[in-house]
Amino acid sequence: MREEEENFIHFWAARGAAEKSSPRPLLIGFSFGLVFGIATLVSLYSGWDKRAFMVANSRLSMGFLLIIILAVAIFVAYFYRHFRWERNEEYYQSLLAKKKRENKDAMQPPGAENGLT
Repeated sequence: MREEEENFIHFWAARGAAEKSSPRPLLIGFSFGLVFGIATLVSLYSGWDKRAFMVANSRLSMGFLLIIILAVAIFVAYFYRHFRWERNEEYYQSLLAKKKRENKDAMQPPGAENGLT
C-alpha cells in the first residue's frame, strides 16, 4: 500500500464524520453554482441571442430569475458536498478492504493459495 493511501486512511478515520458537515465544500459548491448563474445572466444580457433576451424579458422578471439562480446555487452546493463526501467514503472503504486483503495474504503460509494445506 502506498504512503499516500495510508495517509488518506488516517485522515479519513479521524476527520470523515466532520467532513460531512464541513462548510468548506458547501461554499465551494455554492460558488460553482453562482458562477454558473452569473454566466447565464451574462449570456442572456450580452445580446448574443436577441430572441432569448426578448423572451426572457417578456415572460420572466429579474427578481424571479435571481431566485432561480440562487436556488440552483444552493442545490449545486448541497450536491457537491454530498458527492465529495460519498466519493471519499467509498475510497476509504476500498482502501480498508485492500489493506485487509493484503494483511490476509501476508498471513497465509506458502502454498496455501491453492487451498492445499
